[in-house]
Amino acid sequence: MVITAKFSSVCPQCGRAIDVGDQVEWAKGSRACHVGCSGTKARTVGPGEQRIQSRRSSRTDTSCVVGDTIYAPKVAGGVGPWAEYWTVVATWIDAPNEDMGDYDWIERSIVRPATEAEVAPVAARRTARETRDALARDLKAAPGVRVPGRLPDDAKVIVPRNPLTSCATGERIAIVGGAVHHERVGDPDMRDSWYHYVVRLEVDAEMMARVVAFIAS
Repeated sequence: MVITAKFSSVCPQCGRAIDVGDQVEWAKGSRACHVGCSGTKARTVGPGEQRIQSRRSSRTDTSCVVGDTIYAPKVAGGVGPWAEYWTVVATWIDAPNEDMGDYDWIERSIVRPATEAEVAPVAARRTARETRDALARDLKAAPGVRVPGRLPDDAKVIVPRNPLTSCATGERIAIVGGAVHHERVGDPDMRDSWYHYVVRLEVDAEMMARVVAFIAS
């Protein structure tokens, strides 16, 4: 019979989470499962598809979503110039088996080679991120002179905020008076990741062009 879940659990058919309030099928003596669940775990791998897996810290710590295209260079068997891109067609989570000494959740997915249309936006975002990261590294290494004041409010963010790294408050760049100004983070002496200062950089024409292109993007 169909009931409303009063407790969170894991569907025994597909391995996905059942949250409080979800409609589930339940019978006395058996575990609740999603209504009409087709049992993703039992899905066979089709022609050209691959099965992948990775360890997770919990049943909610997932990285694959059905329909998403992912960059997975370690997965063998792709075709075409975009062979490292795959589209997720099924995914589920297996609970730890402590009796077997396995204390991690396992995320399992079935993927197929992505089409060119599916790859295009994902590859564009990946290229943009790599371009930004390379520019940020080169700006950090470029010689310059520290200047007083702060950057304009509309300065472009080049290193996003990330509390898990030493750049917890981010970094920005701007062109001020025809020169590249780079907002850096971290006291050189105290290594304080919340300390900001601005440097006017000495850059060549190639670096200036990269900065201009990034600011305009």
